[in-house]
Amino acid sequence: MGYALAAVAVVVAVIAVGALLPWTRPLFLNNRYATVSGALLASMLIIPLQTVIPEELAFRGVLHGALNRAWGFRGVAAAGSLLFGLWHIATSLGLTSSNVGFTRLFGGGLLGMAAGVTLAVCATAVAGFVFSWLRRRSGSLIAPIALHWSLNGLGALAAALVWHLSS
Repeated sequence: MGYALAAVAVVVAVIAVGALLPWTRPLFLNNRYATVSGALLASMLIIPLQTVIPEELAFRGVLHGALNRAWGFRGVAAAGSLLFGLWHIATSLGLTSSNVGFTRLFGGGLLGMAAGVTLAVCATAVAGFVFSWLRRRSGSLIAPIALHWSLNGLGALAAALVWHLSS
């Protein structure tokens, strides 16, 4: 449980700083979380039940175990992280069109979308490595689930807060 709490504390600090800094604040302007009620619903129900728990059971539960038996933790770290990143291609296709900050950063159109997808795949592959490390280190799915939820859920809540403060 200590790893889970530490991971959540780090995420809270990073998200708070990101939401407060003027040059990173626009990156939180995701249209899906423009309302507080929508962000609360997403953060407390949709994200944990449709994203975090199924992904962690699949990637840090089943896949982690299979890759670890076949290739050890290096296999988990390499293949599992890459597969986790690639898993997020479909969900990141609209990243630049639904986020004001990413549209400003990468532009619109096909090139902007490709840049957003590439960034999302790389970021989620790195996150996948951290989740796998936490799974191995803690010996439990609780720590990666807590970190994954805090990233996605608290990110949604921070987005709603930034939208609310900017309107």
